[in-house]
Amino acid sequence: LIKIAAAHVDGSPCIFATRSASEGGMLFCISKDTDGEVSIKPLYQFASASGILRRPVVGDIDLDGTPEVVALSSEGEVVAVEPDGCLEPGFPVQVDDTIFCSPVLGDVDGDGYLEIIVSGTDRICALGCGGALAANFPIRLPFRDKVGHILSSPVLADLDGDRQLEILFGSSVDKVYAVNQEGGLLPGFPLTTVGSVLCSPILLSIDGKPGLGVGTDRGFLHLWDLSKVNPELSSPRIIWGMRGATPQNTNSYPDSLLSGTPLGSKMLLPPASVYCYPNPVHSGKATFRFYLGEKANVNIKIFDIMGQQVEELEKPAAQTRAQTDNELEWDTSGLASGLYLCRVEATGDSEKRVVFLKVAICK
Repeated sequence: LIKIAAAHVDGSPCIFATRSASEGGMLFCISKDTDGEVSIKPLYQFASASGILRRPVVGDIDLDGTPEVVALSSEGEVVAVEPDGCLEPGFPVQVDDTIFCSPVLGDVDGDGYLEIIVSGTDRICALGCGGALAANFPIRLPFRDKVGHILSSPVLADLDGDRQLEILFGSSVDKVYAVNQEGGLLPGFPLTTVGSVLCSPILLSIDGKPGLGVGTDRGFLHLWDLSKVNPELSSPRIIWGMRGATPQNTNSYPDSLLSGTPLGSKMLLPPASVYCYPNPVHSGKATFRFYLGEKANVNIKIFDIMGQQVEELEKPAAQTRAQTDNELEWDTSGLASGLYLCRVEATGDSEKRVVFLKVAICK
């Protein structure tokens, strides 16, 4: 089973396709040169032996001027690859969930970079361009709704004019949900449907007002004027408005919507941005998260309560992203329970910053 996305790379049209695990589990690129010769180039071999590969999507997630192709398997393996086959730093990423639909792309946190938004089980995940979870994600739906597996790829739009994207998607519990980047349900949602919504909604402009349409498995078509659902939803800026992103079903994020440059702070290592999660650590691993105003070499030294260094972690500048959050995993399985002092140092081109934090390990 082949699933495709289309984009232009260096001015030439390309088709990116995934082949299911039963047929090799491959992501590949189909292109045609100036002589009309068609070539097929493998880009990535998925590790999954049984999962189904979802439809790929294409967009310049790292703002380097060249679009990346993003694909994932039903078993939660997410990959971002350059057209030449080079993996983006931080990928592949394993999402601890079963995925039943394709990802979408959009700048949900307003930092200028595109996030990868994925529907899971009772939740929506968003990954940054370096593979780290976006702030406030995953967004979990109300437990009382018992949503289960989300089969609907989301659609994205700024509906209320606050320059932040809302995420809308259907469910198998006869409801359509809309959440914001902070993780809250939009007032007026969820909307009730007659039957399950198993495919993407469609967003459209009706006389300048935002409209939302869905079809259900019982054959009903619903259409709402969202300004009547919530008067604040009256300024539509549709980003990814339907299955496949466009009426041409390109599964590609338009370059015209990109910011072109990161929009975040240029402060090298803001102290408030540096933390470890979970804290306290109960399992065998933890993750350091930190914001970098520019690409930087990151060194983390961990000391026990006696002042002895027990661990040192490194992340080279080439694997970091500027003006966004970055992460570094920490294997704590060999450490005893106790309180640890962590020294996080970032060295950029023109300055060096150090932040200290405390982390507890409880086994």
